[in-house]
Amino acid sequence: MPENEFTHQGTPFLPGKSQDTAVVWLIGSGKVGKAFLKMLDPGRHFLRGVMNSRKMLINTGGIQNEKAAALLESTGSPSDLRVFLSKMAEDPARRKICVDCTASTEIAMRHREILSAGVHLVTANKIGLAGDYNYYRSLKAACREMHVRYRYETTVGAALPVISSIRRLLSAGDRISRIEAVPSGTLSYLFNQLSVENPFSRVIRSARDKGYTEPDPRQDLQGMDAARKALIMARETGHGLEMQDAVPPQIISEGARRAADTETFLHMLEKDDDKWGKRMQELKEAGKRLRYIATVAKGGIRIGLRECTPEHPFYHLSGTENIFAIYSEQFAEASLVIRGAGAGAELTASGVLADLMEICECT
Repeated sequence: MPENEFTHQGTPFLPGKSQDTAVVWLIGSGKVGKAFLKMLDPGRHFLRGVMNSRKMLINTGGIQNEKAAALLESTGSPSDLRVFLSKMAEDPARRKICVDCTASTEIAMRHREILSAGVHLVTANKIGLAGDYNYYRSLKAACREMHVRYRYETTVGAALPVISSIRRLLSAGDRISRIEAVPSGTLSYLFNQLSVENPFSRVIRSARDKGYTEPDPRQDLQGMDAARKALIMARETGHGLEMQDAVPPQIISEGARRAADTETFLHMLEKDDDKWGKRMQELKEAGKRLRYIATVAKGGIRIGLRECTPEHPFYHLSGTENIFAIYSEQFAEASLVIRGAGAGAELTASGVLADLMEICECT
């Protein structure tokens, strides 16, 4: 039998492992996936399968987590999502957990299938949760029907406990009236660094070089990351909204958005440096700072730039920090504030691992 082929014959056997060991099937071996693999504890997590958009590797005897990415490239077979999910569903382990570290629409649209197969799921992928509302509801229904857990803390706050805090408040009978947030680490960095001396185009180049943006920064600057996070928070607080209710404003010109390639786009941003510089000078003189804020409330979702004075809790952000202010009956006068770094593969991977550990402790 080929080493990377999965078969189920009789009683499940995990070499050298306890039957309580969590069996992990990982989809995505990019920056977050690789960082996650480094964090896995071989004594507690038994890696059975790894897949990316090109190759997959499945081994009943287990895959060494620190060598998994290299083995995938050197010995993996061509990717076949149908086969990978089928083998995962057939896995005889008592506790099996799929981890989605992709930003793939195709994978996100298979989350219901994974949950319906009785597999716990941890994801950093926002697309399914922020897609069609009926699909979002079907994911929740699959969890109830199959008694499996679906954890996605990192889809909103990376390693920050945003989703879990919302759930704790609601489970205790509290009512959340609104959430205000700077949910994008990339846009937080942009407006923390932007100044008269540090022009818009230079800050974007710096953010890309530091790995704070997608390879094409337009994906971040169009605000869809913030919009998806706001929509997920809205749904978690009971609002049945759709993506059209969370359309973000455009902060870059149409010409820049339509640029043929990334380098052309970055050069086109230079045309707006004077405009941004003038605005930053005006804000400096007024003692204000610019923040890209998403607000979730009963009336819907509002996303856009706001000017904050020193009294505002968002004024003092730095670096890639995210901040979430939750207002509820219990936190009416002083909001529950969650603040911390919001960008980076290692940070996101640590949040994914925390979700995985929660499932391990509760199943």
